[in-house]
Amino acid sequence: MTQKNLAALIGTKQPAIARLESGSWKSVSIKTLKKIAEAFDCGLSVRFDSFAALFNCLARTGPSSKPPMTYEEEREISDHDDTTA
Repeated sequence: MTQKNLAALIGTKQPAIARLESGSWKSVSIKTLKKIAEAFDCGLSVRFDSFAALFNCLARTGPSSKPPMTYEEEREISDHDDTTA
């Protein structure tokens, strides 16, 4: 995917994507990160954790693990939970 394509998908301009990729941005919002995750159909995980906890989490996943849901599948579950609460 090109920077221009990603920018169009998340509602910004190509120079903003270039700044993100280069690391020369001053801050990025969770909202923007969520848009990027959706564009790539992947999850977003933002957390502060010890290296031991991270290792344990990674060790639990592997070839026998259930494949992750797509972004759309997760959103459907989230939308369903919001309407039943």
